[in-house]
Amino acid sequence: MLQINYRQVIRNSFLFSLLLVSIQQASANFARISRAGFALPADDLVYQNQVLSPEEARRLSLQGLDLSELNPTVLERGIWENTLGNRLNEDLDEMPIESGEIVRFQGAIRSNPGEFRFNFLT
Repeated sequence: MLQINYRQVIRNSFLFSLLLVSIQQASANFARISRAGFALPADDLVYQNQVLSPEEARRLSLQGLDLSELNPTVLERGIWENTLGNRLNEDLDEMPIESGEIVRFQGAIRSNPGEFRFNFLT
């Protein structure tokens, strides 16, 4: 006969619930952009002072609205800022390479989105 240890079942259920909650909390701070149209659009786009659901955004997109022109709602995600990056600072960005000098590309360096950094030898 099968004996069920109810105390252990309750304990394991509680631990599993904690795991699910912690996974939700760990993944709650992300942004998503559908580049190929397969996934639903972002869930924080603002249109006519209203935050759109992904389904509403998809419907408006199919009706011709360019979702790339919409801004996300102001959230404390730290992902979106409606500003351009830093301007070129010649003191920091200029490399002492003479015109016609040969350089050898070494490889790309991991960078923030919107940046491309690399190594080279002169």
